[in-house]
Amino acid sequence: MELEKKTLHIISWQDWSWPCSDGEYCKFIGYGSKPFYNALATKTTGENLFKNSFYYTLKDDSNVDYLWKEILPENEVKDYKDSNELSTLFYVFRSLNSDKIISIWDSY
Repeated sequence: MELEKKTLHIISWQDWSWPCSDGEYCKFIGYGSKPFYNALATKTTGENLFKNSFYYTLKDDSNVDYLWKEILPENEVKDYKDSNELSTLFYVFRSLNSDKIISIWDSY
């Protein structure tokens, strides 16, 4: 019930499964950007948080160094309207049972 009531609706280009962590579905908390990951990072750098947050289904297929340096937005992506300006989006989720951050990226 919490997930349904407190998570924003997400429109994506690709068909991917909603991420799970710690035995539950995760809550969508925003669109990824360098400022967003830097703000979330409490025990490491934003860059390390980003690189270590990829959902297990994407880890092997993601060049995280390239995505951080070349693709991840330099400016905050505040809402769906901002997200429409980008050809690659990073969806950031948080576990409902811990502070674990999960990222999924999507491109058209």
